[in-house]
Amino acid sequence: MATRPFRDPSGRTAAVYWRRRAAALLASLSVLIGLSWAVTWGVGQLTRPAERPAALGGAARLSGSTQLGVPDATSARRAAPTTLPACPVADIQLRVAASQSSYSLQQVPEFDIDVVSTAGYSCTFDTGARHVLLQISAGTAQIWTSADCAEGLASRPTTLDHGVPDVVKMTWDDQYSTAGCPMPGRAAPAGSYTARATADPAASNSVTFQIG
Repeated sequence: MATRPFRDPSGRTAAVYWRRRAAALLASLSVLIGLSWAVTWGVGQLTRPAERPAALGGAARLSGSTQLGVPDATSARRAAPTTLPACPVADIQLRVAASQSSYSLQQVPEFDIDVVSTAGYSCTFDTGARHVLLQISAGTAQIWTSADCAEGLASRPTTLDHGVPDVVKMTWDDQYSTAGCPMPGRAAPAGSYTARATADPAASNSVTFQIG
């Protein structure tokens, strides 16, 4: 007796039935593989290190300056561009002022030195610690000079506009000074002292103040 071929409830033969099941299975696998690849790519993008911007050129980097001791001389004036001429030394004027007329033995005397150009044009002048100096005297005897204990930028080319002062701030530690400024120095006694600034060949006024 001949055997009737297998048919599913919809009337399809076994061969057709299994071919369609295999095609459906392959389609499902393709979708799963696609989803898996998409998830893997997305996670990789989230965990990928951010690219750094290109390094700035040398012109944008800050350059250091040679210093003598702890920086102390400060000013709001801008650094001098190299295209400006140097200020004639005959056109440089200095003025010194003490922050107080009297200081206790525990206070540190502070001074402002105004550097002014009388030239009729903008020019450059070095207001660094090797060029603008402060001297403290008692009578005719020199007690202290910033040349011995230089602080701040050694060289500081600065733009000076006509009549506009560049302010250099300095302090005195109430001690005698010698070359190289060995520490500790000998304390200056209470008394009357005079401060005077120089920037060769310019010299400032003299200001008198008291200690103690």
